[in-house]
Amino acid sequence: MSRNKVQWNDLVKGNVEVNLASQSDPVLKRADGSFLYHFPSVVDDIDMNVTDIVRGEDHLTNTAIHIEIFEALGASIPQFGHNPLMLNDDGTKLSKRNFDSISIKKFREKNYLKESLLAYLHSIGLNHEINFKEIQEGIFENFDLSKLSQNLPKLDIEKINHFQKIALRAMSLEDLIQNFSSLSDLKMMEPEWNLIKNNIETLEDIQLFIMIIRGEKNEKKANEDFSVMVKAVFTESDSKLQFDDYIAMINSHSKDFSKKDIFMNTRLILTGNVNGPSVKELFNFFGIQALLEKANVS
Repeated sequence: MSRNKVQWNDLVKGNVEVNLASQSDPVLKRADGSFLYHFPSVVDDIDMNVTDIVRGEDHLTNTAIHIEIFEALGASIPQFGHNPLMLNDDGTKLSKRNFDSISIKKFREKNYLKESLLAYLHSIGLNHEINFKEIQEGIFENFDLSKLSQNLPKLDIEKINHFQKIALRAMSLEDLIQNFSSLSDLKMMEPEWNLIKNNIETLEDIQLFIMIIRGEKNEKKANEDFSVMVKAVFTESDSKLQFDDYIAMINSHSKDFSKKDIFMNTRLILTGNVNGPSVKELFNFFGIQALLEKANVS
């Protein structure tokens, strides 16, 4: 190995220089005749006609050594790119013992969508705005290695969960069932999915919210006086009644209930649960007729 300064135009870092004068000669072959990493790596790249090599920045010195081996063998030198290494959330270096918990296999077992992981990698690696539609369709027109961030990214599960939420909410019911066949047991209808999807945070929320809007998670009853008042003020002929008009009519009929009381008791009549989609969304989904029917049994 020479003692020269080896230079190349890195696909990620731009102009890079490694001074081999500070490096000892690498061992290419063991005493037993078996080869170590450097020589087989270069020979394999030559044999496979590799043109571009992208790897972690911890390989910068190795690359300088490999360039000299390529030259010694009279082979074309590939283009090299060295990306920053990901760190743990506490800033420490990822170690092999971490890999099992963040492997693609583990993310798949935990029902993460590929779009969630791609969006996360996109967000930490590139400096331009995320186009979620491009990610969903597998289009990366703006991808450029030279635009990769030079900062050391930290593994952030919460951010991955954020993109998982966005990906789930963007899915049609057909795509949802196709990706998560276990949800077919819910026999979910498109209007139900449209009602709950902007409220879910995780995949597990879907079953919970479906049970809530179907009245299968009754935890609390509406105020009896409120239910009586609703039945006195409204009739089934009010089928086209809008939510704002519904609130206004209650306010004009009685001053006994605050806006918060009206919202909460309407929710409890419709679902029997304090959680779920907004009261306005629930009202628009069920309508006044269903509200009156449920008020009769609440």
